[in-house]
Amino acid sequence: MNFNYLDEFLKDVKKLKKKIPSLEEDLKNFEKFIPAVDFDKNNRFITVKNDTQKGKRIVKTRLMARSLKGLSKTRLIFSFSYQSPSDVFSLASLVLG
Repeated sequence: MNFNYLDEFLKDVKKLKKKIPSLEEDLKNFEKFIPAVDFDKNNRFITVKNDTQKGKRIVKTRLMARSLKGLSKTRLIFSFSYQSPSDVFSLASLVLG
């Protein structure tokens, strides 16, 4: 399982770390959790676009931040390729609000 962080995502993380002190740890927990998710059956993940020919999917979800005490105000948008030998996840956007 490979995770790629786009430059825009890294800028978002840097900006939000002041408001969400546990953000880096929350992202590490997300990386451990995400490989076991069935995106077709789990209603916490919304598929924005699914390109079956290229084997890519863009997904939106809420990131549970520990320092926000369970409030799911952080949105996470990511894409992944599921036809590669090992799934590749590209984290694209992180938004508070």
